[in-house]
Amino acid sequence: MGQSPVRQIIRFSRQQLIDGGFSTLKFGQRSFLETLNSSSTPKNSLNRLMINGLSLSTNNRWHKSGRVWIIWNPVMYKVEFLEYSSQCIHMKVTDLTIHFSFHLSMVYAFNDINERAALWTQLLNLVGNNQGAWVVCGDFNCVLSPAERLGGHTSIVEMDEFHNCVNGCGLVESPVMGSYFTWNNKQEAPTIVYTWMDRVLINSEWVDQSDICQGTKIFQVITKLKKLKQHLKEFNRDHFSNIEHATMLALKNQKAKTDWIRTGDANSKFFHGAIKSRHIQNQVIQIKERYGKQCTDPKDVQHSFLDYYTRLIGTEISTAHVNERLVRTGKICESSHWDILAKPITKEEIKNIVFSIPDNKAPVPDGFSIKFYKDSWCIISDEISEAIMDIFTKGKMLKQLNTTVLPLIPKYNLLSNVTQFRRIACCNVLYKILSKLFSARLGNVLPDLVSLNQGGFI
Repeated sequence: MGQSPVRQIIRFSRQQLIDGGFSTLKFGQRSFLETLNSSSTPKNSLNRLMINGLSLSTNNRWHKSGRVWIIWNPVMYKVEFLEYSSQCIHMKVTDLTIHFSFHLSMVYAFNDINERAALWTQLLNLVGNNQGAWVVCGDFNCVLSPAERLGGHTSIVEMDEFHNCVNGCGLVESPVMGSYFTWNNKQEAPTIVYTWMDRVLINSEWVDQSDICQGTKIFQVITKLKKLKQHLKEFNRDHFSNIEHATMLALKNQKAKTDWIRTGDANSKFFHGAIKSRHIQNQVIQIKERYGKQCTDPKDVQHSFLDYYTRLIGTEISTAHVNERLVRTGKICESSHWDILAKPITKEEIKNIVFSIPDNKAPVPDGFSIKFYKDSWCIISDEISEAIMDIFTKGKMLKQLNTTVLPLIPKYNLLSNVTQFRRIACCNVLYKILSKLFSARLGNVLPDLVSLNQGGFI
């Protein structure tokens, strides 16, 4: 079944593509995103395409342009439409060949952030009504991180709203193939913009039930962790909602990062005063952006930081050409070095890395600290190890694994500029394991290739 969106079906070239998809590639179902439709366009387009025996549904009644079409072969699929809106068609699909049913929400979000709010609300409301596998796909006209847009402006508010919707629905990214950026504004440099807006999101039930989405082992691990997180939240709410001293002590130990809490009085007025002082200290009331303009509005302050660090660590720069002949005159990797680097990763190596990471490391984006991995290693070791080894074997890593939070630590007591902060990367534990494995392997090779007085350049 094909679910990739196709735009502007009224163009003849698009019609030939669709016709070939149904007749040659045997697609059982297709979803089309179209902003140039009228109520009569679907029938006219289908007549021109000469697609016989297919069924069609659109959201023309909910939007004059008929933004979303669903076309399917009723011999292959049974489709029950449950909800329509101007930005989404929600349905239950049954594959009549393998008798597999799932919910599908086909999305074409509006460009305006205020109009998209209705879509996020609709998807969140669908959570309680969906029993079983659920797929949400289409053009969301929004990104989840600044890395998904090259050029142009990225709004923190838009990303936060999208994140909240995805997390609230219990969805994760499905493994995809093809180009990373799915849209561009067809401009020339320096105004060209590339964006990843077309995506497929799935819930844990889809992974559990569908052989189609049993992709990489690391994807299965991440999905199970996300599913476990929901159960842990429910368990904590139902059984430990009034937990007091121990939980508060552990939480404040993580957030305040105060070593003296181990021997101090956790309930003292001094301790809580320190926590409050730290919270006030972490607030940035006003700041100078990179051009020297003073910003006092909270949104302007946020944009100043995002703009500065996007340009600092998220922008490609031109590099000089490397003369390979000159490089080969120095030290190069020999076969013995390659044997060390390419040697298969073992479960024992992974275990040693896991238990070498200190327990008191800063909180991680997915919420699963190194203490969780250590305490449950006897249960999760096989799946975690196989997932890590699979990455080394296939050379593919999911984007979710590389999610990193960059806390900004003040360099001085009195701050006035966005440049006066030190960055600390808070990575997920699985990513830390990978990076430490790479580092350990390279550590056995680099001393033979790089002189001690050149180590600072690495």
